Amino acid sequence: MSLAALADVALVALVATMIGYCVVLNRRLSALHRGQTEMGRLVMAFNEAALRAEGGLAAFRATGDEHLTKLDRLIDRARTVGDELAFLTERGDRIASTLAGARHAPRDAAQPIVPDDIARSEVERRLAQAVRARR
Repeated sequence: MSLAALADVALVALVATMIGYCVVLNRRLSALHRGQTEMGRLVMAFNEAALRAEGGLAAFRATGDEHLTKLDRLIDRARTVGDELAFLTERGDRIASTLAGARHAPRDAAQPIVPDDIARSEVERRLAQAVRARR
């Protein structure tokens, strides 16, 4: 065999090897392209889910703010009622002390059991109306 024939055989072997690598590379590139397409679909689905989650969070935040406002109003009302009850308790203690003092002291028939200086306040009248309305 001549040197030219050996060079042709070596060149054919190199071209065959190169064709084999090209086939393998083509398969890998095709798989990469399919993976890229699938990844694109997954990114789109993830984006849609993130947008839905943002909408849900906005609705959740709005509901939370609404409930917080209602709770603040209820707390303010409870504080007001607590203050009124503390006032009424204090007045009741004073009336009880006055009545206890009047029980031990002799009294006239004309003297009322509850002294005139202990008049019902507006708060007491409203509380009595509220109690009657609940019954």
